[in-house]
Amino acid sequence: MIVEDNRDTTPARGHRAEIETALEAYRLAINSNDVAQLLAVFPDMPQEARDSWRSFLDDASNLMATFTVRSVDISGQDATAMIAAQYAYRLNGDRTDRIDLVVRLRRQPTGWRIVAVN
Repeated sequence: MIVEDNRDTTPARGHRAEIETALEAYRLAINSNDVAQLLAVFPDMPQEARDSWRSFLDDASNLMATFTVRSVDISGQDATAMIAAQYAYRLNGDRTDRIDLVVRLRRQPTGWRIVAVN
């Protein structure tokens, strides 16, 4: 689930909706516990990140990601989303991690695509 933070003042409402669709696809891919689905929405994921996700998903279970979009900055064909992410999962007991993500997206003919996650 993506929760919108109403403090954002992005003027491009239509683009923001498309960006949130891309972010929701990423969140759902995380929840699928399947690296192939992550790569479907983030095909440019660096090999190190792929390996890290693969290792984590092999060890963890019941992964549930929640994103809160803090802000979206759109500049031409590029956008940056600031996200508060929460990952709840089971790994030697129940755990919850909270991290801030910076997601960079680029507008493609088919819509907004994730090009980097930091």
